[in-house]
Amino acid sequence: MTETSRPAADRFTPGETLYRSDLRFRMWEYTVSHSTVLFRGDSAPDGTFTDLIFKPVDHLDVPTELDGVTVRYPTEAELDSPDRCFMVESGGATHRVTAAAFWWDTVHGDQRDFSRFADPDEHPVPWRHHVLPGTTAGLRSPMAPAAELRDALDGRHRQVYAVIDPRGGIASVRLTRADAEAEARRIAERLGDDAYRVEATPVVF
Repeated sequence: MTETSRPAADRFTPGETLYRSDLRFRMWEYTVSHSTVLFRGDSAPDGTFTDLIFKPVDHLDVPTELDGVTVRYPTEAELDSPDRCFMVESGGATHRVTAAAFWWDTVHGDQRDFSRFADPDEHPVPWRHHVLPGTTAGLRSPMAPAAELRDALDGRHRQVYAVIDPRGGIASVRLTRADAEAEARRIAERLGDDAYRVEATPVVF
């Protein structure tokens, strides 16, 4: 299940509640290029979690953790600026986010998944193309130890693209989505099964 909701840009009712939840939310991501702030909620009993997105953000006065949250439009008394803003209530306190837009996205999945609003393909980090020395270990081709691979990644956040088979296993891993999709097509042609898909997976050491 996926449910995305966004207040109408041309409608504003002072004090109107836009979103409310008793779950805990944590600041999950900030994207500099689009000034996007994302708060991710804990998993709900039905296996869903919700992302709260503010974009583009000019001013942020919100704790990094929210134990229960209500997002609403400001009241007439709180409208002290022509800038569009949203009030965030949590733990008996009221905070302000100055941003052009707010919406929320509820999905089934793992909390570690990438947000649908933080596509890793949008600003890909280029990989350095060079051969790692590795060790032969008596095999026909060299193998790079994990430490050597870690050093090659420069400690920066990156992701690889896994080709997932129909049973959910990893059939292959590639450094770019284009390479992974090409590999998925080759596997599908060879095995006569087009149920292979590509998923972005963060590299974590």
